[in-house]
Amino acid sequence: MEMLDRRKRHFLFEANVGAGLPVLSTLRDLIASGDEIVRIEGILSGTLSYLFNTFDGTLPFSSLVRDAHRMGYTEPDPREDLSGQDVARKLLILARQIGLKMDSTRCRWTASCPSPGSREIHVPIPRGVRTLRRRDRRSRERAAARDAVLRYVGTLERGRARAGLKQFHATTRWRRPKAATT
Repeated sequence: MEMLDRRKRHFLFEANVGAGLPVLSTLRDLIASGDEIVRIEGILSGTLSYLFNTFDGTLPFSSLVRDAHRMGYTEPDPREDLSGQDVARKLLILARQIGLKMDSTRCRWTASCPSPGSREIHVPIPRGVRTLRRRDRRSRERAAARDAVLRYVGTLERGRARAGLKQFHATTRWRRPKAATT
């Protein structure tokens, strides 16, 4: 970024975080006006937002993934979306935008499904989704017992980034965020 500043060049990358919303320029403006960014938290994946907004327990999560894939909402291999790595990369972009010297070793994330290298889920071939079905049913049942919903949330705070599933009670703002489609 320093080289771009010296040469009076700009790298426009708003679409990398927030689907083109002015998230990065807003952060830049806040910092330029003297504000300190203490915490950033949000649903940073349009695919995961769609999936978890739709996931109400009436259909297995794996079925929702297959439907999202069929509609073009996921990457060609949906495990790329479900791994959480995309959210981790967005957290790194946000961290660097606010001036943190951060690399991927300071970012922790948990997958919302098995990792891309695993064979536990593969959308074009529905074989092997039993593990995900058992896992999604248990997660959903635990959340429902607390009158909560599941959301995949990225958080940047105190120089650390983390992303993973969180349960949110019905009274929170996370209950029904608008679904983002990619």
